[in-house]
Formats: sequence, structure tokens, C-alpha cells
Amino acid sequence: LQNLMKDLNFLYQDKPALYVKDNMPEGFEWMNCISSQECRVAYVRKADRPEDTLLVIANFAGAEQEFMLGVPYAGKYKEILNTDNQKYGGKAKTAAKAIASVDEEADGRENAIFAKIAPLSLVIYSYVPFTEKEKQEIARKKAEEVARKVAQQAKEAAARAKAEAEEAAKQAQEAAKKAE
Repeated sequence: LQNLMKDLNFLYQDKPALYVKDNMPEGFEWMNCISSQECRVAYVRKADRPEDTLLVIANFAGAEQEFMLGVPYAGKYKEILNTDNQKYGGKAKTAAKAIASVDEEADGRENAIFAKIAPLSLVIYSYVPFTEKEKQEIARKKAEEVARKVAQQAKEAAARAKAEAEEAAKQAQEAAKKAE
């Protein structure tokens, strides 16, 4: 518990989102406070710059939860504190990779992340904007996905048209036989 309190104190000193707009409504925003059945809440703390945003997720359930959560910005969310970490007596190790947001709506927001939270724990993520290279790669993948879907739709439309043409030819043959 001492290690956790020490780390929380360092975070408080280091992260402006925890103190800059402490008494202002624009310094806090619920991401999801309606998951009472799942015993989970998520919110963000904000400072003057989006890069200072912190995402906080608390799991009050006695079971691990995996879910999609709306986030305020497209980018990456890097774990900076996890109360289930081994150094606090938990089972988790610090996540090495940041979680990249996806362009999917969740919780009334345009971007979301897939999070996995240990039972009875709290995780704090720091927001990191996508680099230009990452944005280009995301746009390329999105364009490839759109092209793949368009090609698939064209293939399905051609197959339907072929089936309809064959059916029309069959009906025409049957009509011709009846006419003879």
C-alpha cells in the first residue's frame, strides 16, 4: 500500500490533469458511468492540452472484465498505473504496449478502445496522440478495407445478376416450350 501511495503522489505531481482543472467542470468528464450491472466506471481528467488527458477505469466487480469503452480522442492510451500490478501485491505486470483506439462508436463517442481490467482494480491511462506515420498507416488500412468491401459487394452483385439471368433464361425456355 505504501508503494501505491508513493506512486500516486508522484503521479499527482507529474500529471497536470490531476490538479490543473481540479475545481472546474471542464477538468472532468464521464466516459461511462452507467455500467452499474458490470460494477465499472470510467472517466477522464483533463488539463489545458489534450496530450495531458488521463483515462481512469475502475472495476469494482470480483471478476476480470473485457469491454469496449468510448474515449475522447483518437490515439493511444498507455497504462501508467494499475492497482493490480505485482509491485502492489497484485498479479499483473505493467502493460508494455499502449492500446490504440479504433474508429468505432462506443459510449456516445466516435473512438473506442478495448480494455481488459482485473477484478477489484483501477487503471490509469495516459493519452498519446497518433504520430503522422501512424495516421497514414491507419488511413491506408481503412482504404484497403473499403476496397475489399467494395470488391466483395461487386462479386456478390455479379453472382446475383448471373443467377437472375440464368433464372430468366430458364423461364424463357419453359415459355418457348409451352408455346410450341
